[in-house]
Amino acid sequence: MDNSPKKNKAMKSKIDSWIKQIEDFKKNGLKRADYCHKHQIRLTTFDYWRHQVKDLSAQKESQLVKLPIKIESSVSENIILEYPGGCKLHFPANIAPQILKIFLSRLVIISKTELPMSSLPF
Repeated sequence: MDNSPKKNKAMKSKIDSWIKQIEDFKKNGLKRADYCHKHQIRLTTFDYWRHQVKDLSAQKESQLVKLPIKIESSVSENIILEYPGGCKLHFPANIAPQILKIFLSRLVIISKTELPMSSLPF
């Protein structure tokens, strides 16, 4: 299998082209068959690429996102995590690493939901 940069670039270009095509289809409001007929695309080809684009989107969504976190140590011996946008979390310097890990993992889960902050148990 040839994984040359030229082939990889060509495949990325093809995928990007189909992503735009699928987005256009979604905005257009036509039925699949009508859209394909209008754009002279075989329905089976369109369905194949629609499935591929959906799988790629799901893979991207399931990946963790790295957030830049600024860690400070102040005179009061607290751990301060500062997120983009100005949100700061203060923890005592002697917090057990396991507790900090649990808290941060739950924070990630909460940030992916649309719960109002007032409904949180802490």
